[in-house]
Amino acid sequence: MSKNKQQLSYKNYLGSVNFDLEEYIIYGEIMFINDLVTYEATSITQLKNEFELAVDDYIDTCKTLNREPQKAFSGSLNIRIGAKLHKKVAMEAHLSGISLNEFIKKSVDDKLSDKFMVKHHFHHHDYMNSNSAGITIDIPYNLYVAEEKWQYN
Repeated sequence: MSKNKQQLSYKNYLGSVNFDLEEYIIYGEIMFINDLVTYEATSITQLKNEFELAVDDYIDTCKTLNREPQKAFSGSLNIRIGAKLHKKVAMEAHLSGISLNEFIKKSVDDKLSDKFMVKHHFHHHDYMNSNSAGITIDIPYNLYVAEEKWQYN
């Protein structure tokens, strides 16, 4: 588990991490499945172990019940985007020479990559005084083109 994420991961299942300050417990559930599978502990290490036991127990219980365990993500996504947008996306994919599926995958990936990018835009101006015929004016003598700096989080 990364210290920036509030979830656990094991065998392609994700688990939430929550806490109750009154009961002094940490708890969670397997996320993105229709079945309710929960776990709890009093320490982070114990919670990770309980989560992994819960996943294993869920898989074993499904086998006992002779049914397939649900996977958190199958890799298939059905979306409703409306006829106009569907047409625009299909045309753009065709013009790009890629499948509609590949175009959507790339678009989503690009959007999620941009989420973690912060763009800074700076303008820098330096001025000097010119004294010609007793007139003082400010003339920009060192005008840098906008300098773009990228910072990744």
